[in-house]
Amino acid sequence: MTEAPTHHRQALRQMGFATGVSAYLLWGMFPLYFHYLNGKVTPAEILAHRIIWSVPVVALLLWRRDRLATVLPAIRDRRALSMLALSGALIAVNWLVFVYGIAVERLIEVSLGYFINPLVSVALGMIFLRERLTRLQYVSLLLVIVGVGYLVVNTGRLPWISLVLAFSFGLYGLTRKTVSVDSATGFFMETLILLPFALAYFAWLIATGQSAFFSSPGIAGMLALGGPLTALPLILYTTAVRLLPLSTMGFLQYIAPTLQFALAVFAFGEPFDGVKATAFAIIWTAIGIFIFDLLRRRK
Repeated sequence: MTEAPTHHRQALRQMGFATGVSAYLLWGMFPLYFHYLNGKVTPAEILAHRIIWSVPVVALLLWRRDRLATVLPAIRDRRALSMLALSGALIAVNWLVFVYGIAVERLIEVSLGYFINPLVSVALGMIFLRERLTRLQYVSLLLVIVGVGYLVVNTGRLPWISLVLAFSFGLYGLTRKTVSVDSATGFFMETLILLPFALAYFAWLIATGQSAFFSSPGIAGMLALGGPLTALPLILYTTAVRLLPLSTMGFLQYIAPTLQFALAVFAFGEPFDGVKATAFAIIWTAIGIFIFDLLRRRK
């Protein structure tokens, strides 16, 4: 009698693991897409098109799955609608800062944000969900603060791109965890809420002659491609976050910033000096302690 439920749970975990890894692999390679658009399209217009083209992509997905009927209950649920509006705003901020970081050639700082995000998620769990931290988790958080502080002191500026990315995505995951809506429906609602703002901005760009969308068929096609490229990994992520423990998601998340860091240094040639190397060494030590603690507690 217990074999079937156990097998079902294992199948769900395997599905969650596969979707989680796929999401982070796609996010890790995402900078290649934005690097192509860099200098041709502004980050704000890229954000607008990501929202605009995501809506029909996810609507089609819901229709193919015969799940369009799930949208109406979500709209009628005021709490779910307000939480999805909040999560939509958070992910829009995350997208904009991500694209901006690539546009100004600070992908290393972008990767740093996603390196420290799991630890930020742990801190948010402690603050908002009253989760208790282990001693090693406290040590990890302290080391992250030391690493960021070292960067501030030696560069004279706050790595705001890293911090905004880490906190906006951490808050996004926390918000989506509290909404009883499936991943595709939730993402459709988020983009649907953002759609009027994106369309209004796009219309303003056209009216003032500042839109890059009509500059060439290639640019138009690449911007339209932003819809499926945006929707797919986020749907995979929200599927995984509902099937796996947050600790497992935190472990998988290091796939994306590792790929982003490698692209920044080896493909895009961003400078990686001694100050950054020292700061990253401190933060990577924090991550190593965090992962060790996860594995130790699992055993």
